[in-house]
Amino acid sequence: MIKELESYLTALTDLRNQLKALLEKFPAEAIDWAPIKGEGDLATNSAAAIIAHLAGSEAYNMNEVIAERPIQRDREAEFKTKGVGRAELERRFEAGQENTKAILSSLTSAQLDEIRKYRDRTESVRQVILRVIAHFSLHLGHMQLTYQLWQERRLS
Repeated sequence: MIKELESYLTALTDLRNQLKALLEKFPAEAIDWAPIKGEGDLATNSAAAIIAHLAGSEAYNMNEVIAERPIQRDREAEFKTKGVGRAELERRFEAGQENTKAILSSLTSAQLDEIRKYRDRTESVRQVILRVIAHFSLHLGHMQLTYQLWQERRLS
């Protein structure tokens, strides 16, 4: 495998491990809890919704955008995830890791520079991978704040 791709996989694995470790800290009753209910910019997501969304987004970007293999994704349903449980969330995340590793392992250096057009974007494969890494980082921060707010709520 290309060193650059190994670095991307290492970064994703590190972020995934941080997310899984954080998910383990959530009590069962907190996994579906969202600090701010409702719709719109001020609403927040539960840990379950964050993990479901990351799994869906990763699958979309790796399969549909990078590998150009259409998948069925219901993005809106990801944010409504409830009652799934820790084991299922972890299973989804693990499946994503294996899928991502298989797709990235198959890429050549030349393919990293190939352009993908999807939705309203035009990006190289490399840019798509880097965006997935940034997306994981962003939602790790969201999940950390959700956990902190749960803890504060519990202690108040």
